[in-house]
Amino acid sequence: MAAETQNLENVRKMLAIVKQNFSLLENDVDELKQLSHSGTLDPSFCIVKKADVEKIRRETNLMKKMIPRILQDGIACQQANLSTQRDLQLAQCQNENNFQEIQQWKESYESMIAERDQHRQECLHLQKDLNETAQELTQQSEYCASMGAACATLLWRVSRCEESIQAILSGSKVEQFLALVSSTLLSYVTACATKTDPANAPSDPEDLSEETHFVLALSGVVTNIAASSFGRNFLMSNEHGKHLVDAYLKILAEAPDDECADLKILLLMCLYNISINMKGLKYLQSQPDIISLMTWMVRESKRNEVRQHSLRIIQSLLSDENCANSLLKQAAVLLDDNLMK
Repeated sequence: MAAETQNLENVRKMLAIVKQNFSLLENDVDELKQLSHSGTLDPSFCIVKKADVEKIRRETNLMKKMIPRILQDGIACQQANLSTQRDLQLAQCQNENNFQEIQQWKESYESMIAERDQHRQECLHLQKDLNETAQELTQQSEYCASMGAACATLLWRVSRCEESIQAILSGSKVEQFLALVSSTLLSYVTACATKTDPANAPSDPEDLSEETHFVLALSGVVTNIAASSFGRNFLMSNEHGKHLVDAYLKILAEAPDDECADLKILLLMCLYNISINMKGLKYLQSQPDIISLMTWMVRESKRNEVRQHSLRIIQSLLSDENCANSLLKQAAVLLDDNLMK
């Protein structure tokens, strides 16, 4: 702004000097005219041709005309410079604001990077802890399965004695034990049913998992309990015992034949032992689908032991003359349905 003011001041000074010189020149011309008329000439003056004076006058007039244009062009140029300077100042301010905003975003980005790295480290630590916990859980699960299989196997062997069965059933945890057997077998069968390749089931008992040993041992304990008259009567007099029988029937219907053949044999042996008891026989005969289930197992099972124990249960169910007729009717209906198919 100060530079523009200085330029305008210089132009004004030049214009004043031009006007002053022009006035002096006009005075000199007037004096020359007077001297030319008087016939005397001052030695300090010189004679100039009229054509030169006209030329100077034309140039002076031309300068008068050109000076406003020059001034106007200069002012326009100065105004353009002022506008450019204002735009430059605005651009500089905008650049400063943008730079500050960039710095803020940069700081925010660096903060987020640091926070992300911190979260990543925390996730790595959590993943490490999770892996360690999963490993510990697996070890504990294997230990519990191994210990459960060992304890259940020992209990299975102990339950072969009549006196041991009475001691077992006289305890305060019998109902919890029966509920545990029911839930464990159902969970095991559900897990076996969801396997995609049942052909991979081990045929050698030594290749069975600890979980399978545990399940078979629990089933063997209940089978031995049902083998005694006291145990059969206890199971059929207890609601948990009846629920266990219901669970056995459900497991026999849903368990895969290849993977759970040994389990089915133990369950069928238990049901046959229960059918020896009058209460047990009536309870089994009250099950509407038991004949169809046993018939299906005789027809579809690949294990001879399964078919044999299924036939024994059918024979036991038909031994009661009061219920034999109704069961035979059910068997006839099933036979007719199979023939129609």
